[in-house]
Amino acid sequence: MRQVKKSIDYIKRAIAQLKGKELSFVVNKGRNKFVSFDGKVVDAYDSIFTIVSTDNFGNELFTFSYNDVACKTVRILPPKSN
Repeated sequence: MRQVKKSIDYIKRAIAQLKGKELSFVVNKGRNKFVSFDGKVVDAYDSIFTIVSTDNFGNELFTFSYNDVACKTVRILPPKSN
């Protein structure tokens, strides 16, 4: 079982502050499959937040829940430096 270390309210506030900033994301797709990309948080809603990729996916839009961050399915990292 995964353990939640931070409250969902804390995660919501943190993601709302990251809105519009260039970041790196690592997503666990299951069965040891990970996808990493650069992008920006576009919007933060009550239950979900959206990210637009500025990387190799073109301008694809991704949607995640705050629980994905709490359970570390989605990791938000500082942008990669070239």
